[in-house]
Amino acid sequence: MTGTYDLVAAARAKFGELSAAEEKLLRCAESGDVAYCGPSEKDDDPANDPAKAADWGNDRTIRAKLIRWLCIDGEASQHVDPHGIQVHAAQIGDPASETDLDLSAATIPFRLSFELCSFQVSFGLIDARIVALNLRGTRVPGLAADRVVVSGSVYLRNGFHSEGEVSLQRARIGADLNCNKGTFLNNGGLAICADGIKVAHAVFLHEVLKVEGEVRLVGAEIGGQLRIEKAQFADGAVVRLENATVKQGFFWTGIAQNGAVRLNLAHASVGPIGDDEASWPKKGNLLLDGFTYERIGEGPTTAAKRLEWLARQPDGFVPQPYRQLAKVLRESGDDAGARKVLIAMEDARLKFGGLGRMQRIASRILRATVGYGYTPLRALWFIAAFVILGSVLFWWGHTARVITQVKGDSPAQADPFNPFIYSLETFLPLVDLHMAKHWMPDPNATPTVLIGPFSDTPMQTPLWLGRVLRWYLWLHILLGWFFSSMFIAGITGLVRRDQD
Repeated sequence: MTGTYDLVAAARAKFGELSAAEEKLLRCAESGDVAYCGPSEKDDDPANDPAKAADWGNDRTIRAKLIRWLCIDGEASQHVDPHGIQVHAAQIGDPASETDLDLSAATIPFRLSFELCSFQVSFGLIDARIVALNLRGTRVPGLAADRVVVSGSVYLRNGFHSEGEVSLQRARIGADLNCNKGTFLNNGGLAICADGIKVAHAVFLHEVLKVEGEVRLVGAEIGGQLRIEKAQFADGAVVRLENATVKQGFFWTGIAQNGAVRLNLAHASVGPIGDDEASWPKKGNLLLDGFTYERIGEGPTTAAKRLEWLARQPDGFVPQPYRQLAKVLRESGDDAGARKVLIAMEDARLKFGGLGRMQRIASRILRATVGYGYTPLRALWFIAAFVILGSVLFWWGHTARVITQVKGDSPAQADPFNPFIYSLETFLPLVDLHMAKHWMPDPNATPTVLIGPFSDTPMQTPLWLGRVLRWYLWLHILLGWFFSSMFIAGITGLVRRDQD
């Protein structure tokens, strides 16, 4: 810096008469102090509320062209302290004589800080390079900062208020993007558009006062956390995170929806997730196809509750969200929950997967017998039931003398008849207990009158018993092959489709 250069004098020579706020800004820019343009330095002073800027006098107006001159004029910018331009409670821009504050493509070697200010003109930082941007408590008609490169943080927080699109497409931020307690209004349009943004640390939308419109971070890369918590979304608001990468946690909690909020996480990749059931979007407004996450850090963790979460997706069959949830549950030690989720996946395939008639029949059989292969032990219950049923029927037939020794066998060749062993041997394939080949229901045998198994009352045996038992034996054998095959296929995983 040179001691002979006077920013105030240089500005007067270029712009003529200066307002009190402009003169204060110039002197503070040289010293590194904050230019307090209101009647006090207090944030909570009603006279410093930018929502009431219409009542502010001209002495609190700083022309956009003067700020631009400070930022891009080679000599003037050299006399700005590294703390940068720091303005508090001023009106930025004169709409009667200016159109915008355009700093696009500028390289600004210091911070820009406008706190509790009211922008009367648009603010542009497209392709600019700056140290940091602070718009705490400031009201803007919108912000155009596509491809801006910020070495430090961007603060759109604590009363920041935008009445138009805040555009940060493909911006590069070296620290945080902090939107806590901000208001972003662009009903029917884009409230925040940050497609392709890269943020080295975290993105915060905590206690956002109101969002009208769409919040887009499509393809964003966030090195830290993404926290969207206790935010107020208007009816029809959309949050889109397709293909975004969040290296640490993604948190979606305390969301006051006031209507239908749509959350699109398709093909996004995050670390742990944290949410709560009350914040889940309504049915049809949650898109999870391709969404991957490391674990469930906060919120419901049971399979039953997480299946309710998946049910918030639009109708249709998309397998990936089920597989992802099953993977996370299995890695957390909840194998039973993982199986429950995979069975629910196959139920959804059956309902929405467009299967043909025979495929639907096969799926229903698989579900009933081995839980689509995820609960193969279920087949053992069917095997046990049919073996017991066969034991009863074959006991009846032998007692009624319609199950007889095979002709040609001598009494010494056949073991005494045992209905349980006979039922087990004929049901299980390739099992030889040396009884089935010696005893057989005789369809021509005349049944005898029985004494009931639980009383001494005689039972009249139907004449068709031998014929029906011969038919049932064939069915018994076929069912044995079927359920044994289902059990083996389930145990070996041959019928599972979680890897297709």
